[in-house]
Amino acid sequence: AELERLSKSNDEEKLKNEELRTKLNASALALQQEKQLKRDSELALKRIKTDIHNCSALITEPKLLTQRVAEIYAQYVRDDATEEATIDQDITKEYARQRDHLERTVRSLK
Repeated sequence: AELERLSKSNDEEKLKNEELRTKLNASALALQQEKQLKRDSELALKRIKTDIHNCSALITEPKLLTQRVAEIYAQYVRDDATEEATIDQDITKEYARQRDHLERTVRSLK
């Protein structure tokens, strides 16, 4: 009886460890993705600043300046469809994460 209790306790601890390891891996992946997003955003901001700075050379040419500003706008401004696609991906990821959690919970209860 004591051996069975210890075995069951050991199995429960292994399951807890597995869940914690899974959470840790998910957190590490999320952190890595956030860091990459930050780097990408900083790079995009640097490019935008450079393009705007280069536009300042056209200050004496209003037509060329207007044209270049319109080009920069078209290059960097996203439309709503792109933002909706990003939101849909986030929803899909969250659904998958919750489903995995529920499946692990069901397995642990069996």
